[in-house]
Amino acid sequence: MKKLGARDFPVKRESLERLNVNGDADEAQDEQACRCIACMLAIAAATVLIAAAIWIGSTAVINRGRLARKEAGEGSSGYELEVAREGSEPEQITVNVSEQRYEGEELERFFGEAFKKLEKAVLNGNASAEEVCERLDFVDTIEGTRIKVTWPDIDSTYFYSSGAIVYEAVTEPVIVSLTARLEYYDEVRIYSFPVRLVGKLEDAGAAFSRKLNELLAREDKDSADSPWFNLPTAVEGEGIDWSEKEEKKCLWVFLLGFGAITAVIPAMRSDIAGKERKREQEMMRDYPDIVTKFVLLVTAGMTCRAAWEKICGDYLNGKGRKRYAYEEMLRSARELRFGASEAKVYEDFGKRCGIAAYRKLGVLLANNLKRGSRDLTGVLEQEAAEAVEGRIAEVRRQAGEAGTKLLLPMFGMLCLVFAIVMVPAFSSFGG
Repeated sequence: MKKLGARDFPVKRESLERLNVNGDADEAQDEQACRCIACMLAIAAATVLIAAAIWIGSTAVINRGRLARKEAGEGSSGYELEVAREGSEPEQITVNVSEQRYEGEELERFFGEAFKKLEKAVLNGNASAEEVCERLDFVDTIEGTRIKVTWPDIDSTYFYSSGAIVYEAVTEPVIVSLTARLEYYDEVRIYSFPVRLVGKLEDAGAAFSRKLNELLAREDKDSADSPWFNLPTAVEGEGIDWSEKEEKKCLWVFLLGFGAITAVIPAMRSDIAGKERKREQEMMRDYPDIVTKFVLLVTAGMTCRAAWEKICGDYLNGKGRKRYAYEEMLRSARELRFGASEAKVYEDFGKRCGIAAYRKLGVLLANNLKRGSRDLTGVLEQEAAEAVEGRIAEVRRQAGEAGTKLLLPMFGMLCLVFAIVMVPAFSSFGG
């Protein structure tokens, strides 16, 4: 990245210089760059592994033009497949394959409805029995029970065996009576109800779907005792091709992984920006103390340099946690011991801090050396007073913000108190 000229990758060098007062900014930037690249590589590796696991775990459901059928008692299966006619785009279709059935007396039925839900199941999504315009579902079981349903008197004039309506015969609305035979062990019930058929024209696509569904239903019935379900290869002489519906899970995983990688650098920059804000807040809290100490020492007769050294020494002897303002002063003190110009050191101190108050302090001290200002003590006393007032105003502002944040919890507690008091009172009135 350095060879490519990316000087501020992944974060700005100036930010690291401010946060690493006595450290090596180049080393800190290299560390941040390594963390960023390592995070990106980790996300990329995880993305590839997850996508590979999904791809390996996805098994084919079509085996030599057949679909596997579940054993008896395991329930029916639903397959999302794509069917393509010659010279047309693939169409998505759901193929429902029922479970294997026992032969003869061992035949059992699962998944049903209660008796009152039969009519709703037969309507198969139609608005009501008064207006039937879509295919009916002549169910052979009632979900949740062992009931076997048969339809002995389906009028072939108006219905195909699959339940689709013969729209050619419905030239005007007609009422047709449906009779269902319900068998539950030795118990038999006959249930009849009328439906009103409404004519509807089929387009080419609907006709193809109806014919295909008839073939699928017929195959499901004919191969009920077989472990395989054979998919039809043609519909009325028109060849069709079957393929599994493409899953886009791997694509989504790659997209999410790419999004996570692109978010690494903004996240790191946001983290550095947060640290810079905390640094500025901390330095502003320390500014009144630093200026006040400086005024006291200069008033006592110390030179600016001696007062600077004294404040730095007290900070080192205090053995507290590191604070940015004092660390910057220590850096300036080392520069003074190495022979740097005192005025330039004070000016550089203000520039490195990057805060208006510290820049002003650096300029005041530098001007005192350059111009020999006699009223430095008065100027510093005024600066100290302003700093203290600014600190008090900041504390008041933070207190106001804290009070505002506490309003919502306090309102919640007030509602809770009202509930504790009022609920028993209303309960006693009711008693």
